[in-house]
Amino acid sequence: MAEFAFGPDEDVVLAPGEAAQQIAGKSPWRLAGRRLARDRVALGAFALFLLIFLVCLSAPLYAHHLAHTVVFGSNLNGTTTVNGKTVQVIQQGGGKLGIGENPIGPTWHSNYFIGSDTTGRDVMARVLYGGRVSLGIGIGSAAICCLSPWSSPCSPASSAASPIPFSRA
Repeated sequence: MAEFAFGPDEDVVLAPGEAAQQIAGKSPWRLAGRRLARDRVALGAFALFLLIFLVCLSAPLYAHHLAHTVVFGSNLNGTTTVNGKTVQVIQQGGGKLGIGENPIGPTWHSNYFIGSDTTGRDVMARVLYGGRVSLGIGIGSAAICCLSPWSSPCSPASSAASPIPFSRA
């Protein structure tokens, strides 16, 4: 090795199957990427997250082109086709008295895939739109947390250049 080459410190814990010569001179990002590529559970979880992300992004496509429903509007008098028969989305209650209203249950077809709520809206479309909102909040808050050390007026980087002292100690 040349004089300027460096290796890991003696107190560094190596991943299973790694030798000190394999990681010598490599950046921490490259080492992390290599270890992540070997972790099948992490890759499987990332693939599942990516699938959920893409399905939630396709919520307008599902609602408009597959389910043919209005997501945010009431559909009390609507009908749908289940196994070749036209049925009401909100059906009259059963039993001896025949009172109450029952929303349609899961059809396992593109329209009302997992049923409707009490106002006749497609539950699958609502779940997908809720997933979009949840992913937006999660990704947005993670981005804010990652960027806040550089944008905060109390960070050491900004307080060194600031003419106004933040503490009087």
